[in-house]
Amino acid sequence: MSVDDLGLEIEDLDPASRDTVARLRAMGHDRGAMVMVLLSQGLTQIEVAARLGISQGRVSEIKAKMVGAMPRTDLDELRANLVAQLDRVRAKAEDLMHAPGAPVVKTISGGEGEGSRLVVVKDPENGDAIVRDHTATVAAMREVVRAQAREAALLGLDAPARVEQSGALTIEVVGVDPADMT
Repeated sequence: MSVDDLGLEIEDLDPASRDTVARLRAMGHDRGAMVMVLLSQGLTQIEVAARLGISQGRVSEIKAKMVGAMPRTDLDELRANLVAQLDRVRAKAEDLMHAPGAPVVKTISGGEGEGSRLVVVKDPENGDAIVRDHTATVAAMREVVRAQAREAALLGLDAPARVEQSGALTIEVVGVDPADMT
């Protein structure tokens, strides 16, 4: 299987991805190129593994090897592309966050010989207000936070905290003549 077998047209890739695929193929990393292309298309490692018929662990190994083989400029371009994708995901999730929740409906049985129908639930305290389900809003908020965390990791903004320690260490050798230690 090659990149061409994935049903992806190399010409449809963004210029940075095209260059990365070309470089990886030139280095003899066709499977690595496939993994990187699929990951750059937004597939998860599990989805890439299923598509290529390999384990998720193997996808992770190939990705690490390919990232290690890439020149710094390629990594910077790849990072920029991933940040742009995360920006699009975050923008869509933020749109969902600000959208009104879906109206809550209940099913009313029509009785003998009649079908059932859906009725929009009204707020019992204010008969005019429609009760809304905000499950999608909460899910969108989680997605925004996830995208922000991933972007921070890509940009190195979540570097580990630095711990500084100072002090002195004195070692005393007891019961041994220093002259005997030669």
